[in-house]
Amino acid sequence: MIWPVVIWGAAVPAALSLVLFALAIKLAPGARSKAQTQAHEHEHERARWAAALAMGAAYIAAQLGLDGGPNAGEITERMLFWIALAAIAIGVLEGAWQAMPATLRWALRVVGAGAVGYALASPLASAQHWSSAALAGWVLAIGSALVLVWTVLDSVAAREPGPSLAMALSVVGGLGAAVLVLSNLATGARVAGALAAAAGGAMLVTWRAPAEGRLRSAAPLISAALVTHWAIAVLYGEMPKATFALLVIAPAALLLARVPRIKRASAVLALAVRLGVLSAPMAGGLALAASKYFAGQASAGGGYGAPPTPTTSSTTTAPGGKPGTAAGSTSDDDYGYD
Repeated sequence: MIWPVVIWGAAVPAALSLVLFALAIKLAPGARSKAQTQAHEHEHERARWAAALAMGAAYIAAQLGLDGGPNAGEITERMLFWIALAAIAIGVLEGAWQAMPATLRWALRVVGAGAVGYALASPLASAQHWSSAALAGWVLAIGSALVLVWTVLDSVAAREPGPSLAMALSVVGGLGAAVLVLSNLATGARVAGALAAAAGGAMLVTWRAPAEGRLRSAAPLISAALVTHWAIAVLYGEMPKATFALLVIAPAALLLARVPRIKRASAVLALAVRLGVLSAPMAGGLALAASKYFAGQASAGGGYGAPPTPTTSSTTTAPGGKPGTAAGSTSDDDYGYD
């Protein structure tokens, strides 16, 4: 049914993000005895943790509504929940502790990224009897991807006052969800789409109450959620590795806001350039995923749109297959996606 997806994948996360974000800013203590503008700025400074809390609550609510969160029957769904909670906690801590030493920020980022990489790759490594080198390679790849996206988002959000960053993040989440659908991860796509909806709610708040660093505390959650979904699609779904690479490098387009010529351009032109460059690698990744998806449909069903050929269940790991599946079949049922 489509209504649970509309409610939990779009309406609830957008509304929660909007309401909680706005309330946190409104209720944050400010210097009421100063001039109005000074009090306004102080209030913004005290609410730097609000983005992590609001968008985190929206994303967690979507997980609970769509796949069961910590009570889900599949390991990938449970990992998504606990990784999100850890990222929210880091974001709130960084937002509340503005004087946090840079070394501690980087330690949390690097150690957290490594832990995420290991948590995602180790179940598959155990099932398929990977070598230690193969496991280390995947942990390094996923961890590096997370550090890259996290660093880009943190750097841009620290200086971004208005809604254009939230709009760009909504585009990233939406296009990423489309890629997940083509990677045979429909459930993951619904949850990833909820992140785009939460970014839409945050966009309205930053439009009405702009301030530099407003979204910075959400960088750990957004980067962890995006990279985790994409990594699961590569490991347990059908996403091509090249698509994963294109998705990971796409957020680097957000750094275009730093280019002097673009900074001097009109807001509309700067946003158009940023979204265009951001969408290009994601569109390339989407095209690669679509090509693989439709080729697989044609091969399995004898043509596009034809029903897939039934396969016999097997608990062996065939060359090139996923653990617990026959060669050529997917592992979506085994790892919580459909």
